[in-house]
Amino acid sequence: MSELVTNAVEHAAPPLTLHLHREHVGNRIWIGVTDGGPAASEGSWVSSCDKDEHGRGIDIIEAMADASGVQVADGHVTHWARLAAW
Repeated sequence: MSELVTNAVEHAAPPLTLHLHREHVGNRIWIGVTDGGPAASEGSWVSSCDKDEHGRGIDIIEAMADASGVQVADGHVTHWARLAAW
Protein backbone atom coordinates (compact mmCIF):
# COMPACT_ATOMS: atom_id res chain seq x y z
CA MET A 1 0.00 0.00 0.00
CA SER A 2 2.80 2.41 0.83
CA GLU A 3 4.24 2.19 -2.69
CA LEU A 4 0.86 3.05 -4.21
CA VAL A 5 0.36 5.96 -1.80
CA THR A 6 3.87 7.31 -2.39
CA ASN A 7 3.36 7.22 -6.15
CA ALA A 8 0.07 9.10 -5.80
CA VAL A 9 1.55 11.74 -3.47
CA GLU A 10 4.54 12.35 -5.75
CA HIS A 11 2.92 12.10 -9.19
CA ALA A 12 -0.82 12.77 -8.90
CA ALA A 13 -3.29 15.46 -7.95
CA PRO A 14 -5.50 15.21 -4.85
CA PRO A 15 -7.73 13.89 -3.48
CA LEU A 16 -6.41 10.44 -2.56
CA THR A 17 -8.66 7.58 -1.50
CA LEU A 18 -7.33 4.29 -0.13
CA HIS A 19 -9.16 1.00 -0.79
CA LEU A 20 -8.66 -2.35 0.91
CA HIS A 21 -10.90 -5.34 0.23
CA ARG A 22 -10.61 -8.94 1.38
CA GLU A 23 -11.57 -11.29 -1.43
CA HIS A 24 -13.51 -14.33 -0.27
CA VAL A 25 -12.18 -16.56 -3.05
CA GLY A 26 -8.49 -17.40 -3.06
CA ASN A 27 -7.61 -15.77 0.27
CA ARG A 28 -6.38 -12.54 -1.31
CA ILE A 29 -6.62 -8.83 -0.66
CA TRP A 30 -7.24 -6.08 -3.20
CA ILE A 31 -5.57 -2.74 -2.49
CA GLY A 32 -5.94 0.45 -4.45
CA VAL A 33 -5.27 4.16 -4.38
CA THR A 34 -7.53 6.51 -6.31
CA ASP A 35 -6.15 9.96 -7.11
CA GLY A 36 -7.21 13.07 -9.00
CA GLY A 37 -5.17 12.26 -12.11
CA PRO A 38 -1.70 13.41 -13.12
CA ALA A 39 -0.28 16.37 -11.17
CA ALA A 40 0.83 19.53 -12.95
CA SER A 41 4.33 19.04 -11.47
CA GLU A 42 6.28 16.33 -9.67
CA GLY A 43 6.21 16.14 -5.88
CA SER A 44 8.99 17.65 -3.79
CA TRP A 45 10.76 14.35 -3.12
CA VAL A 46 10.95 13.29 -6.78
CA SER A 47 12.06 16.71 -7.95
CA SER A 48 14.81 16.91 -5.28
CA CYS A 49 16.60 13.60 -5.92
CA ASP A 50 18.61 11.95 -8.67
CA LYS A 51 16.73 9.78 -11.17
CA ASP A 52 18.41 6.60 -9.91
CA GLU A 53 16.96 7.22 -6.42
CA HIS A 54 13.35 6.59 -7.48
CA GLY A 55 11.27 4.82 -10.08
CA ARG A 56 11.15 1.28 -8.72
CA GLY A 57 7.79 1.37 -6.94
CA ILE A 58 5.70 -0.11 -9.75
CA ASP A 59 8.34 -2.84 -10.31
CA ILE A 60 8.10 -3.77 -6.61
CA ILE A 61 4.30 -3.92 -6.78
CA GLU A 62 4.35 -6.07 -9.92
CA ALA A 63 6.89 -8.47 -8.37
CA MET A 64 4.84 -8.97 -5.20
CA ALA A 65 1.29 -8.93 -6.60
CA ASP A 66 -0.70 -11.71 -8.23
CA ALA A 67 -2.11 -9.00 -10.51
CA SER A 68 -1.99 -5.21 -10.74
CA GLY A 69 -3.28 -2.50 -13.00
CA VAL A 70 -4.76 0.92 -13.54
CA GLN A 71 -8.40 1.99 -13.91
CA VAL A 72 -9.36 5.44 -15.21
CA ALA A 73 -12.85 6.88 -14.71
CA ASP A 74 -14.21 10.42 -14.60
CA GLY A 75 -10.74 12.01 -14.41
CA HIS A 76 -9.71 9.86 -11.44
CA VAL A 77 -7.05 7.16 -11.64
CA THR A 78 -6.94 4.03 -9.47
CA HIS A 79 -3.70 2.06 -9.25
CA TRP A 80 -4.42 -1.35 -7.72
CA ALA A 81 -2.84 -4.67 -6.79
CA ARG A 82 -4.14 -8.08 -5.75
CA LEU A 83 -1.99 -9.88 -3.18
CA ALA A 84 -2.03 -13.22 -1.42
CA ALA A 85 -3.10 -12.95 2.22
CA TRP A 86 -1.60 -15.58 4.46
